Amino acid sequence: MPDTLGAFLSYSRKDDRHDGEFITRFLRLVREEVKQQSRLEFYIFQDKADINWGDEWASSIEHALAASTFLIPVITPRYLASSNCRDEFTTFHQLEQARGHNDRILPLYYVSADEIHEKARREQDQIAQILATRQWFDIRDLRTEDESSPKVRRAVREIADQLVRRLRSGDRASTTPAPVTSAHVRVVSRPPDLIPSQFRDRSEVTDELLGRLSRPDRRLIELVGDDGIGKTALISQVLKRLTDGDPPTRFDAFGYLSTRSYAPVSAFAIVQHLAATHPDAGTRSRLSERLNSERLTVLEKLDAVLGELDRIRVLLVVDNAEELLDVSGRIADGTLARLVKDLADRTDHGVQLLLVSSRRPEWNIRGYRANDVVHLRDGLPVDEIETFLRGLEPEGARLLGEMAAAEVAALHKATDGRPRTLELIYASLGDTATHSLTHLLKALADVSAQSLPLHLLGRLAQRQSMVDTSIMQTIAVLGRPVTADVIGRMLATLPQDDISAALDRLAARRLIRTHDGRFYLPPSEVEHVREWIPRATQVAEFGRAADIFADQASRTSVRRVEDLAPHLSEIDMRIHAGEYHRALELMNGLDDAYLAGRGQSDALSRWRGYLGGKLDSPREVISNLSYVADARRQQSNYEGQLKAIQRARYYNKRAPDPDVEMSLDVMLGGAHYDAGRVRKASAVYQGVLERAMDLGDQLTVAEVHSGLALCHVDTGDLDEARRHIESASAVARCLRDEGVAIRAQLLLNRAVIDLFRGDAAEALDAAELAATEAQARADDILVGKCLDIQALAHLDLRAPEQALERARRAATIGEETATPELVHAANGTIARIHLSQNRVELAAAAVKAAARYGRSSHALETWALDGIIAWRCDQRARAKEAFLRTHAIAGELINRDRACYLPFDINGVALAGLVLCGEPERLRPAVQAYVGARTRASAPGIKRLAVQLLAELCRGGDEELLRDVYAAARGRRP
Repeated sequence: MPDTLGAFLSYSRKDDRHDGEFITRFLRLVREEVKQQSRLEFYIFQDKADINWGDEWASSIEHALAASTFLIPVITPRYLASSNCRDEFTTFHQLEQARGHNDRILPLYYVSADEIHEKARREQDQIAQILATRQWFDIRDLRTEDESSPKVRRAVREIADQLVRRLRSGDRASTTPAPVTSAHVRVVSRPPDLIPSQFRDRSEVTDELLGRLSRPDRRLIELVGDDGIGKTALISQVLKRLTDGDPPTRFDAFGYLSTRSYAPVSAFAIVQHLAATHPDAGTRSRLSERLNSERLTVLEKLDAVLGELDRIRVLLVVDNAEELLDVSGRIADGTLARLVKDLADRTDHGVQLLLVSSRRPEWNIRGYRANDVVHLRDGLPVDEIETFLRGLEPEGARLLGEMAAAEVAALHKATDGRPRTLELIYASLGDTATHSLTHLLKALADVSAQSLPLHLLGRLAQRQSMVDTSIMQTIAVLGRPVTADVIGRMLATLPQDDISAALDRLAARRLIRTHDGRFYLPPSEVEHVREWIPRATQVAEFGRAADIFADQASRTSVRRVEDLAPHLSEIDMRIHAGEYHRALELMNGLDDAYLAGRGQSDALSRWRGYLGGKLDSPREVISNLSYVADARRQQSNYEGQLKAIQRARYYNKRAPDPDVEMSLDVMLGGAHYDAGRVRKASAVYQGVLERAMDLGDQLTVAEVHSGLALCHVDTGDLDEARRHIESASAVARCLRDEGVAIRAQLLLNRAVIDLFRGDAAEALDAAELAATEAQARADDILVGKCLDIQALAHLDLRAPEQALERARRAATIGEETATPELVHAANGTIARIHLSQNRVELAAAAVKAAARYGRSSHALETWALDGIIAWRCDQRARAKEAFLRTHAIAGELINRDRACYLPFDINGVALAGLVLCGEPERLRPAVQAYVGARTRASAPGIKRLAVQLLAELCRGGDEELLRDVYAAARGRRP
C-alpha cells in the first residue's frame, strides 16, 4: 500500500458479493479513467485487496483513511447499518474538516435507502444529513448493466471527471467546511467554484436578492450587472447561504445553467433540469421517459414536471442570460420565451427562475413586476481589494508582497473594484516584465477602467509563453467549456505534459476558468482572444475542432439531449468554419435520428436560423425551413410554423418543383387548421385537391379530403364533411398499403360527424369499426381516440358507466403513449360524465388532468368545465376567474376565424357563468354568442352537447335566470 492514496473505498462487502463484485470492477474502471484523463497515478484503497494477512485491521484502516485524499462511500441500506462503515465515514469526515475542505467525500448511491429519501429518517441519521449536502453520483440503475455498457462507461467518465477536477484544484478548493444543517437543498448542478473561497463583499446586494427569492409568488427574478462585476460569484454565495440555512429562505432544490456551458440552454434543457430536482428517484425516472416523448410539446412536458413537483420549492439559475436575448432585449427563442412566460404567469408551482445577465431583458409577463430586478452596479469596496487579491494567491506564493494603503487605493481607482479586472491584475504580476504592483499601476495609468480588462489581456499575450497563448487561443476558438483531452488534441504538436502544466498554471492565475472538469474563458473575452489569430487560421482551427467533436460524437451513446453536446459542438464549429452544407446535413440527420422523435427539434433552432442567410441552394433552404416548421409544430407554435412554411414556399417559387409545392401546401393547410384558421385551411386544401387530382396523386387526394372534412365539421357543415369522407374512402379502397393506413382515421371522422348529426348509435358503430381497424394495425393512439368518441356516444345514449369505462381506457392509452391531445380529450369526457352523475369532486380531478394538456385551440371546453365545477363547488372567485379566462380565449379564436361555431358556444357558457357570478350585463352577450353558434351550426348533436354543458352550469336551479340563454343555445328565439 503506497504512503499516499487517491481515495479510500468505504463499502459493504456483502453488497459487493451480492452483485458479483460489481463495485470492485466499477471502481477499477474509475481508477483507469482518472489515469487516462490526467496521466496521474490514482490509487484506491480497498480493504480486501490492501490489508495483508496478519495486518492489524483497525490500524491499517486508520492509516489508509489518513493517507487518502478522497473518501468514496457506496451508499446502501447495509452501509448505513454497518458500524464499521459508519466509523470509516465519520473518521474521514473529521479529517476532511480538520484539513479545511468540504469536497473530499464523493458518495456513490448504489441501493435505495430510506435514510436518504425520507425526511424523518434522515433527521435521525447524522451521516444521511451530511450526505444531503454533498454532490453524489446515482449509480442505482447500473447494478444490472455489463461493465462495458455505454451507461456504465459514461458514469465512469463523469466520476473520473470530478476526481480529476478536484485533484487539479488542489489547495485552491474551498476551505470552508459545509455545515450540517436542516436545509437539505438538493443541488442538481452548481455554479463554478467561488474564487477566492471566502466571499465577504456586497452583502447588501446578496441580502436584497435573497429577500426577493423569499417571496414564493415572485417566480421570475433578474440579477443584472456588467461583465466582470462578480454576478456568478454572488450566485455561489447565494447557494452557500441557502445550503447553510442562513437566512431561513427555504428551497428544496437548486439548479444552475449557463449559456456558456458545453450544452445549450433551451426550453427543454430547463424542463429537464427541473425534472432532475425531484427528490424521488422513481419519479425522476418516470419523468425522464415522458420527456423523451415526441407527442408532448415542451410546455406540456413542463406541465408534467410541475405536476409532479407540486409545491416543491426550486431555484433555477440561468447565467449569462444576455446570450438568449435579441437586439430588442427579448428572448430570441420563441419556445423558450413562452416557457419563461408560463413559469412566471402560473401560480400552481414552487419554481423560481433567476436570470443572471449583463443586459436587462424586456418582459410583457403578467407574473413579473418591475421591482423584480436586482442590480449589481458597484465593484468591490476599497477595503476588500487586498483581501480579494490575497484570496487568489496559492499558499506559498509571494507575488503580491506588502501592499501599501496608497497602492490599494490606486488599484481600486484603476479597476473600479471589478473582480475580473483584479484577477487580470493578479495574473499580470506573474509575468517576468512586471517587477511590482507599483510598476504595473504606473504602466496602466492612462488606461480607463472600462478598457483595462482587454488591455491587460493584450499585454499578457505579449509576455506569456507560447504554450500559454496557444491554449488561450484554442479555448477561444472552441468557444465553450471543454476538457483537457479536447485541448490536447487541438494542440497535438505540443508536449501533452506541457499542456497539462499550462492549464493548471493558467487556471491558478485565473486567466482561464474551470467548471465540472472543463476549461473556458469568460464570455466577454472570447472574441477578443480570437482576434489574436489571423482569420484564415481561425477558419482552419474551426474545421479541426469540428473534426475532433465529430470523433467524440461517434463514440458517444445518446440517451438524453445533453449527450448530443459533441454533435451540437460539431455543428457550431462547421458553421464557424463556413461549412454550411455540411452543418445542414448534420442537423437534418440529428433531427431525424434523435430530436424529432423526442419532440426536441427546437434544440437546433438557433443554428437553423443562422443558416437561413448562408445557404445558396433553394432546395437546401426549403429543407432547412421545413425542419424549422416541424420544430415549431412540435411546440404548438403555429404562427412560427406558418411563417417557416410561407418562406419555404417563397423559395420554391425561385426554382419551382410541383411535388415540393404540393407537400408544402399540405403542411400549410394543417398549420392553418391547428392555428384555428379553418377557412384558410379549407381554401389551401381545396387548391391542393385540384392539383393532386390532376397529377393522379391518389394518396394526397384521400388525405386532403380527410382534412377538408374536419374543416367542415368545425364550421358545422356536416353534410359537406360527410361527402368528403365518402370521397376519401372511395379513393382509399383503390390504394393498397397506404389506403389501409388511413381507413381507420376516415371511419373515426365519420363517427364524429354522426355524433354531431345527433345519431349516437351510428356514431358508436363507426367508432367501434374504426377501433377494430386501428387495433389490427397496432395503432394505440387511434384506438384511444375511437374509445373517446365511443364514450361520448354512450353518454348521449344515457349509458354513463359504459361511457366512463371507455373514456378511462382512452385516458390510460393517452398517458401510456404520452399523447397530450388524447389525455386532454379523454379527461374532458370523463369530467362531463361525472358531472352528469353529480360527482363533482371526481369531475374536478378529471378537469385538472385535462387542463394540464389543454394548450391547443381545441382545448377550449376544458376551461369552461373548470369554471362550471368551481361554481358547483360554491367557489365563486375561482369560477369567475375561469369564466373570464374562457371568455378571453374564445374571443381570440372568434377574431381569428368567425366561421367556427365552437368558440361561440363556449363563449356563451362562459358569459352565462359570469352572469351567475354577479355580472348581469353579460346576459345579452351570452344570448348573442349562442345565436352566433346556432347560425353556424344547428345539427341536433351539436345543439345537444351545447345545452348539456349549459345544463351542468345551472344544475343548482338557475335556469330561470338564464331562460333566454337556454333558448338561444337550443336554436330558438329568446
